[in-house]
Amino acid sequence: MTSPAPCIFSRVIGVFALVVLGLSLSAGQEPPKTAASDLGAINGTATDQTQAVIADARVTLTSAAGEKLETQVNDKGVYSFTGLKPGVYTLTVSAPNFAAKTFDSITLAAGLELALDAALKPARAKAAE
Repeated sequence: MTSPAPCIFSRVIGVFALVVLGLSLSAGQEPPKTAASDLGAINGTATDQTQAVIADARVTLTSAAGEKLETQVNDKGVYSFTGLKPGVYTLTVSAPNFAAKTFDSITLAAGLELALDAALKPARAKAAE
């Protein structure tokens, strides 16, 4: 008759090996990412009063916490901020020889994509107002 000890010992070793393998596989996984539906976007176009594109406009997006994102519009005057967390933002569009246009208290909800077009006025027009 054979002893049951070697059989139990091999089962314990087998279970231990499976546990170690499972832990090593889970350690290499990335943490879960925020789902795209939990994020929002803000985009738009920078133009002058005649609807002509302002190709050298800069756009600054500031969160209520003070985090800043900046971008340059493309050759069609379009800008885009994607992957934004829900919250309250301020958006400023500026360009040389134009008065800056600011959008305050923009509330962005999860899954929302806001279009904020900015028609900039010449800098001299702002001084005349």
